[in-house]
Amino acid sequence: MLRSQWLLKLPLQIQSVHRCSSVMSVFSMIVVLFYLLSALVVIIAVLEVLYLRRHSRVASKRTPSSSASVRICIVIGSGGHTTEMLPLVDALGTHYKYRTYIIAETDALSEKKVLDLESSRVDGSFTVVRIGRSREVMQSYFTAVLSTLRALMHSFAVVWKERPDVLLCNGPGTCIPVCFAAAMFDLLRLRDTRIFFIESICRVKSLSLSALILYYLRIPDSIIVQWRDLSLKYPNTEFIDDL
Repeated sequence: MLRSQWLLKLPLQIQSVHRCSSVMSVFSMIVVLFYLLSALVVIIAVLEVLYLRRHSRVASKRTPSSSASVRICIVIGSGGHTTEMLPLVDALGTHYKYRTYIIAETDALSEKKVLDLESSRVDGSFTVVRIGRSREVMQSYFTAVLSTLRALMHSFAVVWKERPDVLLCNGPGTCIPVCFAAAMFDLLRLRDTRIFFIESICRVKSLSLSALILYYLRIPDSIIVQWRDLSLKYPNTEFIDDL
């Protein structure tokens, strides 16, 4: 009789054990995730400190040199970004004779505008390099993860090959992986690139998404804004009103 009662209760005991095991598994996963996130935060903090110290030392020791020998990479966006960037490039005049234009692979119009600009110049040499977009218009955020990784791989290859002393960009999402690649090579002492982000003149009250990402990650050496109110709102930016 006792044996039969015990057998009847056995399934309930097994279910109870399974529930306890499931609870312990979930708890263990939470603990592991907590430690992983904590480690990630520490690593990011250490890398950020090293990066900032690296640039502060380099800035204090840097000596002026001929800009003719400086290699510059220019990230060209699309539409208004291209319209704002090309006059800045044209204003460089005979300086920066080694120019590399980084363009999204689907942006044929911007490439044509770059070629038109360079056809009027007789100084130095230039190259046009295409990389994948981080995210196309109307692309889902899920698939954007894969395209961003692809763009990041392209960016590492371009920065390594072109060895820019200066990286100039002004807003398109395409610049994010390029800036990240340049910053990582700088951190690892493999390259020494000065990163300048010029915010669009259309941004009056708040930074663009690209600028916000770079601003809070502290990747650029300088984020230039064209409205004083914007520089007051974001104190780590630089205000220049006559670009």
